[in-house]
Amino acid sequence: MKLKLAALIFSLGISSMGIAAEANYPKTFIMPSEETLLKRLQEKEFGVFAEKTDIAKKLGNQEKFSLGVANQIELSLVDYEKELEQSMPKQLAAMVFAHTYKHKKQLLKLLLQEHPEALEELKGYELYEA
Repeated sequence: MKLKLAALIFSLGISSMGIAAEANYPKTFIMPSEETLLKRLQEKEFGVFAEKTDIAKKLGNQEKFSLGVANQIELSLVDYEKELEQSMPKQLAAMVFAHTYKHKKQLLKLLLQEHPEALEELKGYELYEA
């Protein structure tokens, strides 16, 4: 529930952050294919997360802003938490989710590895650090 509220607040704050960015409007970019993203996530132990949330399908071949990718990760984490709570004991679900949530920045780096400028932009919003 807390994560759902955080995702909502995050998505509402995106438009105001973009306006305040000294008239340097964020640039869009095309995400890699669904297959590429899925393979990358599976290789780095995010396979179950990718399968349960369809994040590769939601982002693959899409034109996105860096904040849009960050927001999709937040929304997918909300979905993942719900899925885990329904499919396993509560304490185990909490442990699995905490491990994935802790690696959220690694998810950003994996998904945006072709677009280092997007990662730099997210650093400006304090959503990513190397």
